[in-house]
Amino acid sequence: MGVKFYKVSLNIKGEGLEIFEQIFTIWIAILQTLIVKILSYLFNWGVFRINKWVNYDKQSAYNSGLITKIILFEFFNNFTSLFYIAFIKVTYL
Repeated sequence: MGVKFYKVSLNIKGEGLEIFEQIFTIWIAILQTLIVKILSYLFNWGVFRINKWVNYDKQSAYNSGLITKIILFEFFNNFTSLFYIAFIKVTYL
C-alpha cells in the first residue's frame, strides 16, 4: 500500500493518471488491506475450529497441526493478491 501512495504522489503534478483515478487507486488499496485483515481473522477462527474437530491424541500433534494450518491459511491469505497481480492480471492487460 505504501508503494501505491508513493506512485500516486509522483503523479499528482497532473502527469499520467487523472486525480479521480488516483483517489480510486488509493481506495482500492485500502479496501484490499481491510479484506486481508478480515479474512485473516476468519481463517484463524476457522483453523481453531477445524483443529478441534480433528481430535488429536497428543498435545504435540495438536500443536503441530495447528501451526501447519495457520501457516498455510496465512500464506494463502497474504499472497493471493500478489499472485493475482503477477500472473493473472499481467497476462490480460
